[in-house]
Amino acid sequence: MTKCFCTNDPQEEIIDCDESVSLLENISGKKVEREDKHKFFLMLRDNFLDTVMKCERGEIAPRYKKLLDSKGYNMQDIFQIIQHPEYKTHHAHLLGIFYEYGIGTRIDYEKAFESYKTAAENNDIPSFVSLGNLYSEGSGVGLNVAATKGIKFYERGAKQGNNDAICKLGHCHMAGVGFPKNDRKGRLFFERASSNGHSHAQYSLGFCYRYGRGVVEDMHYALKLFSRADSDEAMEEFLDAFRYDEIF
Repeated sequence: MTKCFCTNDPQEEIIDCDESVSLLENISGKKVEREDKHKFFLMLRDNFLDTVMKCERGEIAPRYKKLLDSKGYNMQDIFQIIQHPEYKTHHAHLLGIFYEYGIGTRIDYEKAFESYKTAAENNDIPSFVSLGNLYSEGSGVGLNVAATKGIKFYERGAKQGNNDAICKLGHCHMAGVGFPKNDRKGRLFFERASSNGHSHAQYSLGFCYRYGRGVVEDMHYALKLFSRADSDEAMEEFLDAFRYDEIF
């Protein structure tokens, strides 16, 4: 079996198709067809997006790695497989996730950025949010990018009905990032995503109702929203309200 390299980093080996099949069969514990591999990678991406919904940024990578470990998946093997040209373009968003969060490789924001751009160019809607995040957080991760440009990607995702993007726009309006600060507009974006069952939007909308941000304060409704949102931060807000007897 011959290995080739797409970068100067010896850790980023590109394995051939035969070995990718063998590795994936070892990971999944069953015989794998080509179509199954693509479904497997999409499942990994969906697992990651679900993890993002449930915890703070600093907890995302540890929790996702723990999830993969619990399923017996080897992160380095998966990273090797998605380096193969057969998968690299189709699953550029997942590759970017691995680079951004250091899953199976070292953290590399520039390579994450390029991977997200490739995915976005192929109209991969969830990648719009990831790319928008890196634009928004550019200075914090050492990228020379314009923070406000990220909003354009959030807007592209929102037009396609992506609830993560819709929720991000809500936060931009609430914080006055790229728009004049407007709590009411922010709250309307949260309502839109919340109505589609978006967990973080439900938490954010609950926050609006708890503190009267862009809406009349309503603690009972806020608690309902916190209870619907399946996230650590929503549970903290829920318990905090009881701790200070705000509902009585």
